[in-house]
Parts: sequence; C-alpha cells; structure tokens
Amino acid sequence: MNMADDYVSRAGDVLRQARQSFEMANWPLAISRSEETIELSLKAILRSLGESYKREHDISAELMRPEVYRLLPAWFQENVARFRMISTIMFQLRQLARYGEETLQVPASRIFTRDEASVYVHDAEEVYLACRRLIGEIRTK
Repeated sequence: MNMADDYVSRAGDVLRQARQSFEMANWPLAISRSEETIELSLKAILRSLGESYKREHDISAELMRPEVYRLLPAWFQENVARFRMISTIMFQLRQLARYGEETLQVPASRIFTRDEASVYVHDAEEVYLACRRLIGEIRTK
C-alpha cells in the first residue's frame, strides 16, 4: 500500500469515528475527527499526484497551486474552492474542538451543538468521497 492509499484508508476509518462520535452526541469529537478526515483526504490527493506539501494541518492552499490544479480533473477543480473553504474552517475549529476555550475555561462540550457537528461531519463525508473517487481515477490511469 502506498502513502496515498494509506491516507485515504485511514481517512475512511476516521470518518467512521466521526459518525460514531456524532451518534454518541460527542459533538467536539465528531468535529475533531471530521477535521482529521479532511486533512488526510486532501493529503492523499497530493500524495497520489506525487506532489509535496508543507508539513501543516491545513494544506488546502496547495490544491490551488497552478502546477497541482492543472493535474486535477474538471469535476474536482469545480470543488477545489469549496474544499479549501471547508478545510480552512475545520482547521480553525480544530483547537476549540479538542481543547475548548482554555483562556475562558469553557470546555469543548459547551461550545458545539448537534447542528454544527452535523454540518461538519457532512462536509467531511463530501470531501472524503470526492478524494476517494479521484484517487481511484488516478490509480486506473
């Protein structure tokens, strides 16, 4: 198994954890796992294209680099701006979902709602499925 396949496989596992956390009403963990799903999925795309990326959590800007963007099929290009927006928002929520608002001593469990977690899990599913599809297409070329 190569790195891209490993990343997308783990992204699927983490997405299942996000769904389970949602079903258990653990909104912060559902959000945290959703962010991890997106991160692994997008990194899998870059790996599958043979592209390097910065060792950061939010690498969505890498998809916008002309040398990367032109390698993407049209159907994925149409979603790149949306996926970048989702990834950037999720990265911003990552710290809050994991640790809460430490300065104000507000735990993560008091910050997030069911509706918010539902949106973020859905976004993670959208990104993961698109990335899995693209990796499958790249693999068959």
